[in-house]
Amino acid sequence: MAENGILDYQGMNQAIYRGATSNIIVDTQSMSIEIGAGNSSHTSNLHIECDHDANVASIQLNSNVVTEFSRSKKLIKYPRVALTSASDNAYENGYKVTHSNQHSSYKAWEAFDHTGDVIGWYSTEGAAVAYNGTTRPGLYSGNTRLATETEEGEWIGLELPEAIKLQSVRMTSQSYSSTGNAVDEFIIYAKKQSGDVWTSLGLFTGVAGAQNSAAGVTVNVDAIDYYKFFNLVVTKRHDVATPNLYGIAIRELEYYGTPEYDPEAHGTDVTVKSYPNVPNTDWLEVYYDAKGLNAGSVTNPISGLGGTTINGSILGNPQVSNEAFVFDGSGDAIVSGATSLSGNPPLSYSVWFKTNSIISSGSNSIVMIGYAAATESIGFRIVSPAEGGTYRFYVYGGATNESITTTIVPELGIWTHATVVYDGLNSKLYIDGQFALRNTNTSTALNLDSGAKIALGNYIDSNGALEGNTRDYDGSIANFRLFNRALTSDEIYQLYAYQKEDFGHSTNNMTLKAGRLGIGTSEPRAALDVRGALDVRGIARFKTVFFGGRGGNNGFDATDQNTRIGGDTDIPDQINGDLALASDNRGVTLTSSDAAGVYVVFIQMTFKTGGTTSRGHWARLRKNGVDFAKSNQIIDHITSSTYNQHVLSALIDLDVGDTVTHFTDENTAITVYNNATHFYMYRIST
Repeated sequence: MAENGILDYQGMNQAIYRGATSNIIVDTQSMSIEIGAGNSSHTSNLHIECDHDANVASIQLNSNVVTEFSRSKKLIKYPRVALTSASDNAYENGYKVTHSNQHSSYKAWEAFDHTGDVIGWYSTEGAAVAYNGTTRPGLYSGNTRLATETEEGEWIGLELPEAIKLQSVRMTSQSYSSTGNAVDEFIIYAKKQSGDVWTSLGLFTGVAGAQNSAAGVTVNVDAIDYYKFFNLVVTKRHDVATPNLYGIAIRELEYYGTPEYDPEAHGTDVTVKSYPNVPNTDWLEVYYDAKGLNAGSVTNPISGLGGTTINGSILGNPQVSNEAFVFDGSGDAIVSGATSLSGNPPLSYSVWFKTNSIISSGSNSIVMIGYAAATESIGFRIVSPAEGGTYRFYVYGGATNESITTTIVPELGIWTHATVVYDGLNSKLYIDGQFALRNTNTSTALNLDSGAKIALGNYIDSNGALEGNTRDYDGSIANFRLFNRALTSDEIYQLYAYQKEDFGHSTNNMTLKAGRLGIGTSEPRAALDVRGALDVRGIARFKTVFFGGRGGNNGFDATDQNTRIGGDTDIPDQINGDLALASDNRGVTLTSSDAAGVYVVFIQMTFKTGGTTSRGHWARLRKNGVDFAKSNQIIDHITSSTYNQHVLSALIDLDVGDTVTHFTDENTAITVYNNATHFYMYRIST
């Protein structure tokens, strides 16, 4: 061995092989293996070093960045076999189908039989299962509920023989038609064990219009965990009123996911996983977190974590479910003890929350610091649907416009991270780690009482009691942090990144799988798949796909909002072959998968007042009939010569079958000024 190297055996503790250029050390005393490391001490159990042309590489087991070479899991359609009546509330090949209601001739298992029958599952008719909501036609109006933690609606469940990470769901409608019984809005719930509470994997809206062919509609779920039980709760059917067909029908239902254990897989994924830093606790005044708390009623006191460890107490009966505080929209709140805040201090607060519904008559308060009085509070809430149902962050203590109503519509059933920074003069809002909006019109300082308290889920008065019954929040708050200083944008992103994977936003992975590179996802679906604040599928390429002409006098008139955009000869409509005019003539529908991607949507409208009374108006942008952007309200003065302009833009991810339209809220005495309305859509990435 002298020619090639030296093997030095040192009893039971260490064996060293010294080669000409590298070493191998097996150290039974420190329980480590070192390759190319020399006879030196290392903290890692496995330490590999190489030196080639001055490029040093190292793989360490205990590093904060881990490289994994794991078996590649295959995407599989479930059920993997066609089900029969044997699966109706019983096990067939490990599958079991459950349901709320079903017609005697159209059973729930028929949604999984793959026979191509015209109807599939039909939930039957009758007042008890009616979809005849008055606020929105087709909205569920019965009282069927899967569980206390779920929304009301007819439901169909599927238990699998193995746990999967759900990637997408495909659904087709009766007769491949968007009318009648077609599902338009639904929530997917999942759980791991039969005794667990249901976890929402997302609310999916406006899908009826995409079910006009055998392809049906496919919604992306991208679950971050593995589940064995799935349930689809339908909250709205197509809005065509058909009194004798109150139920809903699903012709075929397919779940696509990767199994937790896949012995048939032989491929290899390369994953680089990073672990985010624990957020700073410097100047952390109050921190509440439901993680690790037992399910059920919240127990007093709620322990303050970090910072000054200020405990909280409950009002009403908030619950703990899935490691989050749950507020039922009826008299629930969490109130902190006295803080060190007073007067006009710089501060920042950060909250992870999930909204179940927007209460029509209330303030939907998520966070309040101080109490409900004109000069005594700062906070974050959702305005009522009548005001647009969007986020508002406010400082009550200054000018009216310090209450900033955004154009951001909450995504129901989806976890969201919000941070508000107040520097003693101006406020800034960040959503999911990204800057959203700022207020620079402050005129009067905030004036908090000494020892100002924090209220989560409601308003409180100066005594720390509920301010009223119209301030409630219906949703969940996982954690809340208050800092008595202004955070930087990097610190805000750090707060978001710390738990974004836990709340299903994106993973902290970079994964190479089957020649596709995914950043923020373990299942890349394009050559480059980047998940985050902007979901970019594929290589970005700029393309103008629609240029709307300028509307005439009646283009957006309250008396005729269905008139087509256009009518102005110098700027004609330009709609390419992958888009079509929407059915209501107020936008476009994507007709081909070639048109799918991320779009910039822009609208500019000029209003003219009429009559002798002040009028209020907004501009809206809608995806499949649901607002995704809304302008601030403008109140016209009492004059017939007043002109006001709305300018509204937004980014949105669109797929085949999606429709984008514009809409206005205005009184009949307000009309759109002649030839002054513009609507543009640009695709910025595929």
